[in-house]
Amino acid sequence: MGRMYKQRKSDGKWRVWSTNTDSWITDWITEDDVKRFIFAGKTYDYEIDVIQRLWCFPNGLYDRDSHRSLSGPINEFHDWYSSVLDDADAYEDKVHAKFVELTEGFGS
Repeated sequence: MGRMYKQRKSDGKWRVWSTNTDSWITDWITEDDVKRFIFAGKTYDYEIDVIQRLWCFPNGLYDRDSHRSLSGPINEFHDWYSSVLDDADAYEDKVHAKFVELTEGFGS
């Protein structure tokens, strides 16, 4: 998701604009709140990336000898992710639950 930021000079507060929805996605918030917002967004970006890499394994990896790209169950991931995107209210919970499910037992 693309984001743009606007700072109000009178009190130093910020708003966040989504280029996907073409609308403001926050009210005027403090710098610390913007940083928390960025952190949360990057955390979910990371979790989605890990989910896709583990679920679709070995998709995107290359065979050492043939130099050919290996394939995995990417369609299943995309079907799941599309359903998660359709349920905006539960997005974070569903992403985190799948992340925990796929990484359980991998250590800290």
